[in-house]
Amino acid sequence: MNHLETFTKYSKMEQKYMHIIIIMTKIQMLELMH
Repeated sequence: MNHLETFTKYSKMEQKYMHIIIIMTKIQMLELMH
């Protein structure tokens, strides 16, 4: 397992989490507006 491999794996995970967080915040914003 080299350094670059672990980095790409973690960046992919981070992207997934960021996506989830963005969706969650958008839902919260919509709920607040109603």
